[in-house]
Amino acid sequence: MKKFVAKRLGSGALTVLCSIIFNFVIIRLAPGDPATLLAGKDNPNPATIAAIRTRYGLDKSIFEQLIAYLQ
Repeated sequence: MKKFVAKRLGSGALTVLCSIIFNFVIIRLAPGDPATLLAGKDNPNPATIAAIRTRYGLDKSIFEQLIAYLQ
């Protein structure tokens, strides 16, 4: 019985991890720059866009963004 429960918990944890990574990849494949979208439609200031990228970690590599997303 313990083996069965451990197997199910491991399978469930793997499923959740794969779902989170899939969600991250789908979001990154969406067209457009997330920082520009967050800054607004009314010709956002480049300094504002840079500040948004820094605040949300969009200026880091994709791998670093994934690690932050998983945390």
